[in-house]
Amino acid sequence: MTEAVFKATYSDWRLVKTRKVVQIVFEVPVENSDAAYQVVGGMADSSQEKWFAIARLDESPPKPEKKAPITFHEMSPAQQAGMLCADEAFQKFMKETGNVKPDNVADTIRGLCGVTSRSDIKPGTEAARRWSGIVSDYRAWQHEPEYIDR
Repeated sequence: MTEAVFKATYSDWRLVKTRKVVQIVFEVPVENSDAAYQVVGGMADSSQEKWFAIARLDESPPKPEKKAPITFHEMSPAQQAGMLCADEAFQKFMKETGNVKPDNVADTIRGLCGVTSRSDIKPGTEAARRWSGIVSDYRAWQHEPEYIDR
């Protein structure tokens, strides 16, 4: 059985005013020309119209699947520290608890965790244990209602 399709690239078009039509030109690589010729049924016969469907092929490479964002608890302690140090609410917590000025949060976290770099806050270390305590205090601070002195 002969294939019913062939692949070609759109090349040009031409207006034929006398026939009120547009000729659309598609190009087929020479090595595929015999197959294309078979699909269209050989030489065109002006006494018989043959209709064909033309569809655009989307040959762009497949997009990589987006990875689902990881949750806070799936992050390493160093990733958590990097994220929270940039967070305005965490900066406010650090300031209100008397630990730091908002622009020095990263320095304060390094000091509190006993490391020279937040990347040194590795799972299973004393630095990670200290970091976990800071996060616990922050979470408690987030959920505690404000005290209003009346």
